[in-house]
Amino acid sequence: MILDKTKNTIRSSIWGLINRVVGLIFPFITRTFIIYLLGTEYVGLNSLFTSILSVLSLAELGFGTAIVYSMYGPIANGDNKKICALMNFYRKIYRVIGLIVLAIGIILIPFIPVFIKGTVPSDINVYIIYGLYLFNSVLTYWLFSYKICLLAAYQRNDILHKVSIVTNLAMYGLQIIFLCSFKNFYLFVACIPLFSAINNIVTSIFVSKLFPEYQCKGKIDNSEVAAIKKQVVGLLSQRLAFSSRNAFDSIIISSFLGLTIVGIYNNYFYILNALTAILSLIFSSMQGGIGNSIVKESVKKNYSNFRMINFMYMWIAGWCSISLLVLMQTFMKIWVGSNLMLPTYIVFLFAFYFLTMKMTDTTGAYIAGTGIWWNCRYTYLIEALVNLILNIALGYLWGVFGVIIATIISVVFVNYVSNTYILYKKYFVNENVKDIILDDLYYTVVVIIAGLLTYIVSSFLPDSEVKSLLVGTLLVKVLLCCILPNIIFYIMYRKNKQFIISKEWVLNKFEGKGSKKRVETKTL
Repeated sequence: MILDKTKNTIRSSIWGLINRVVGLIFPFITRTFIIYLLGTEYVGLNSLFTSILSVLSLAELGFGTAIVYSMYGPIANGDNKKICALMNFYRKIYRVIGLIVLAIGIILIPFIPVFIKGTVPSDINVYIIYGLYLFNSVLTYWLFSYKICLLAAYQRNDILHKVSIVTNLAMYGLQIIFLCSFKNFYLFVACIPLFSAINNIVTSIFVSKLFPEYQCKGKIDNSEVAAIKKQVVGLLSQRLAFSSRNAFDSIIISSFLGLTIVGIYNNYFYILNALTAILSLIFSSMQGGIGNSIVKESVKKNYSNFRMINFMYMWIAGWCSISLLVLMQTFMKIWVGSNLMLPTYIVFLFAFYFLTMKMTDTTGAYIAGTGIWWNCRYTYLIEALVNLILNIALGYLWGVFGVIIATIISVVFVNYVSNTYILYKKYFVNENVKDIILDDLYYTVVVIIAGLLTYIVSSFLPDSEVKSLLVGTLLVKVLLCCILPNIIFYIMYRKNKQFIISKEWVLNKFEGKGSKKRVETKTL
C-alpha cells in the first residue's frame, strides 16, 4: 500500500478535529450535569480515579509506540512478513500487560482511602467505582488494541476517529440520560467500559477490512526484540514523566486538599487539556509522515522541516496560551459560578504551564520519529523524580499554586533543555542546539508580551455576576484574542527567517492545490 503522507495527514487531521470536538463538548456537558445534579465531589472522584488508572497505564511501557516506530521501515520497503510478525508480538505483549494492570489495580484497592482527604459522597462505594474504571483499563488491552498500530503507522487515524465519534456520541448520550433520569453515578461510570469494548471491536473490524494482508503470525528475531525492548525502556521513562505532570497532580491535590479542590482544579485543567488534545492532532497526524521522512530524506532536509514546524507550532501554541489567560476566568464564572473558581494568579500559571508543555512537542515528535527514546531515558526519569518531589513539597506548602510551579520547573529545566540537546547530539549532529533554544526563548518572550497586552486591553471590558452579560463579554474577548495577539505576532515575526520560510511553504501549498484544480478543470 502506497503511503500518501499529505492526504493521510489532512484527512486524519480533519476527522481527528471532529473527534476532538465531540470528545470535548460532550464530556463538558456531562461534567456540567454532574456538577449541578450530583456535586463537585463527584467530579473530583472521577478525576482522581482517572488519574490513578493513568498511572497504571504505565504498564503498557510504550510498546505500542515502539511497534509503530518499528513498522516505518517495513512499510517503506513493502515487507509485509515483518509487519505481520510485529503485530503478533504486539498482541502477545498486550495480553500480558492486561494481566499486569489488573494485578496492580487489585493490589492498590486497600490504599484508596490514602488518596482521599476528608469524606466521600455518602451514597457512593468508592471501591465499586474504582473497580469499573479498572475493568475499563484492562479491556483496552485485551480487545484488539494491537491492531490500532497499523492505523498509526499508515497515518490512517481517521478511521479510528470516525469509530470513536459514533461510539462516544452513543456513550455520552446514554450517560446524560442516566444522570437526568436516575442521578446515578454508578450507571454513569458503567457506560465507560461498555462503550470502550464496542469501540475496540468495531475498530478491529475496519482494520481487518482495510489491511487484509496483515495477520498476526510469524516471529521477529531476537535482535529486533532487543531493539524494541531498548526503545521501550526509554518510552517507559517518557510515560512516567508525562504521568508525573498530569495524573500525579490530581492524586497529590486529593491527598492534601480533598475531592472538592480536585474537582475545581480539574475544571480548569479540563480546559487546558482540551486545548492540548486539539493541538496534539497536529503531531499525531504528522507522526507517520515525520517517521517516513526520517527514513527517506536527508538530515539537512529534516532539520529544515523541524525548524519550520517548530515556528508554526509555537505561533499556534502561543495564541492558545494567551486565549487561556484572557478567557478562562470569564468562562468559569459562566460555567460553574464564582464559588468554584481559582484565583486569577493561578490562571496566569496555567497559561504559562500550557506554553511550556507545548515547547517540548516538536522535539518530542522528532525523538519519536528517530526512535531515540533510549537516549532520553534518564531525562524522563529525572523529570518525573524532580516533579514528584517538588509536587509533594510545594503542594504541601502552597497547594495548587505549588503543584503547577513544580511541573513548570521540571518541564522547562529538565525535559526541554535535556531532550533538545539529546536530539541534536544524536540526530541533528551538524547543527547548533543554541539556535533552537534561542528561537524558543524569543517565541516565549513574544508570547508573554502579546499575552500581557491582550490581558490589559481585555481588563477594560465590563465584568458582571449576570450570566447573560458575561456571555457578551466573553464573545468580545474571543474576538479580541483572535485579532490582537496575531497582529502582535506578525509585527514581531515579520522579519524572522522562520516566518519567511513558513510563509513561502504555506503559499506554495495553496498555489499547488490551485494549480492542480486548474489542470483538472482544463482537462474536463
